[in-house]
Amino acid sequence: MYGPTETTIWSSRYRVTSPELSLGEPLANTTLYVLDALGQPQPIGVSGELWIGGVGLAAGYWGRDDLTAERFIAHPTLGRLYGTGDRARRLHDGRLMYQGRLDNQVKVRGFRIELGEIEATLAQDAAVKDAVVMAHTDESGDTRLVAYIAAADVPVNNDALGRWAAVWDTTYADVETTSEVVEPGFNIAGWISSYDKRPIPAAEMREWVARTCERILSTEPARVLELGVGTGLLLFRIAPHVAHYHGRDIAEAGIAAIRKDPAFAPIANRVTLAVAAAHEMDDVPEGSVDVVVINSVAQYFPDVAYLVKVIEGAVRVLAPGGRIFLGDVRLLPLLATFHTSIVLAEAPRELPMAELRARVQQRLWHEREL
Repeated sequence: MYGPTETTIWSSRYRVTSPELSLGEPLANTTLYVLDALGQPQPIGVSGELWIGGVGLAAGYWGRDDLTAERFIAHPTLGRLYGTGDRARRLHDGRLMYQGRLDNQVKVRGFRIELGEIEATLAQDAAVKDAVVMAHTDESGDTRLVAYIAAADVPVNNDALGRWAAVWDTTYADVETTSEVVEPGFNIAGWISSYDKRPIPAAEMREWVARTCERILSTEPARVLELGVGTGLLLFRIAPHVAHYHGRDIAEAGIAAIRKDPAFAPIANRVTLAVAAAHEMDDVPEGSVDVVVINSVAQYFPDVAYLVKVIEGAVRVLAPGGRIFLGDVRLLPLLATFHTSIVLAEAPRELPMAELRARVQQRLWHEREL
């Protein structure tokens, strides 16, 4: 039996004797027509849209006068009809053969779905350039919707990048007088503990830097690109072991501090420095780098889309077999735990639990890092 809901609900019947998708003959008090785009009947064998008339037609769509006027029409010679959107053709013996849909509508588990509506919804996301949705039936006969996405070139949030550049320029501006300059090549200005707001002890920083450099050098790179070089904590330890080290940072003061560092002169001939944001790699030749280092800077990116953009750029400049070192990444599932530990470290023992929770929530609301 065949028929859409708008015809309440069957319009034709056919005794199945072959795999052909025949719609059969109309039920009593029902008429079936194959019409062209101008509403004229199609000749035998020619495809067109299937329209249904008769007493079974619904009055229309509740609260949707526009859609009712589009799908229910008063034909000048055939009476009131409903346009099904189904494609059909009439055979010489009078049978109607079903040939699919005229539009992007599909039926999945009994539900009619407009693929165009899903595509339009996906396209509303700024990260989506184009989308195509299809109904895919697997070997088991289960039908699912599959969306194919073309990613858009999401504009960079330059305001957010500018704010972080200003923060680090201010941090590095007075680098020559900061007490955090423990030794040449080991300027740990800006590394402040979240718990007591004091500089992280040099011993802890030294261990962290050593382990990070150890992992990067284990790949035996000859050419290294570091995005977010800071004050050169990694640069001064890796550059002596490679043929070329290219350091880039959005903070001009940080690049200036590296050049002024007494430890820079011995390695200057194998180091290139540039003031640039992490995604600005067009001047780096394709396939020219063995390792791209993105260490302890991803948290200052504006959003995840920007991080993806940077990683895609890093892949482009990597030589075959190259690696991306993405280090010191903040873990979202532990964000509440992290802020709770900070609040506990600062809170007096008599602080009520409700107030403690409120302080944690406030820190979560004001979180600015990625």
